[in-house]
Amino acid sequence: MSSMFPELDEETIEQRKIVRQPTGLASFDRSLFGGLILKSIYEIYGYTHVGKSTLSYFLAGSVRPTGKLMLADFEHYDPAYVESALRLSGFDGTVHEPRQEYGEQALEDIRSSLLDEAYSGAILDSVGALVTKAELEGELTDANMGLKARRLAPFMRQMLYALKRNPDACLFIINHLHAIMKLGNASTTHGGVAIHNNAHVRIRLSTEKVADEYQIVNGRIDKNRYGGKGADKRPFKFVLVPNVGVHPGLTAVQDCKWFGLNESATRIRINDTDYGYFKGLAGRVQQGEEIDFSPFHEALREYLSDEVDDPETEK
Repeated sequence: MSSMFPELDEETIEQRKIVRQPTGLASFDRSLFGGLILKSIYEIYGYTHVGKSTLSYFLAGSVRPTGKLMLADFEHYDPAYVESALRLSGFDGTVHEPRQEYGEQALEDIRSSLLDEAYSGAILDSVGALVTKAELEGELTDANMGLKARRLAPFMRQMLYALKRNPDACLFIINHLHAIMKLGNASTTHGGVAIHNNAHVRIRLSTEKVADEYQIVNGRIDKNRYGGKGADKRPFKFVLVPNVGVHPGLTAVQDCKWFGLNESATRIRINDTDYGYFKGLAGRVQQGEEIDFSPFHEALREYLSDEVDDPETEK
């Protein structure tokens, strides 16, 4: 027992420890100093079609291989795609939906699910698409302006409490970024300041490259409540394959290129083995071909076993 906290027993102290769950996405895990931080709220935001939902599926599936996941999606999802994206993370549990007659019901069901230790996580997709009961009933009066933000404020506080009760779970909130045309380069997200203030980790995504076979996405940590000096200086990347999801193998290839571990300037080559061009490799993945990416994962584990400089400064 800690002498500094005489009223806390060993079990309570153990529950309060920060636990990081590796995801298999090397640069992402590096950005959070070891992996996904459990019992946390993540806000994932960025402009449209950047991969916010797909990343949330992968991360939610990484929390716990089996269990239950609450998916509150107000933007129409493809069950086959969600299943594919989750299985790439190793998830083999079940996905459940909240009541969606109106937004307040969905928020209540998310809260209830995260109080249940059978659930490993929940996804709210997205804040902008969530509709309150007053909006659905057509009560678009001045009194209801900002109602969504007022509903979300107590919800966020309730989530903080729920995650203390269920330490092996996470909540992922998807938020859209919009430009404020009258303010130059300024931008904003939905839901007011309650989400920003109460989220433990804020992740911003942007598209680096889009091709028919793949999409490379850049990410950065805008907020890390758990410290980690220089978290914002540790950007990450991941590779999204259309109709498949975030692909850990191709992401490992991209990370190897980024960290200078690839043995060729143009082709994918490691341990004297040539895998061809990245575009062709992604096409083979898209067609369902089984490819052994373990040499790339092993190279990254060895390279990142000790603290390394930020890749941006190594160029």
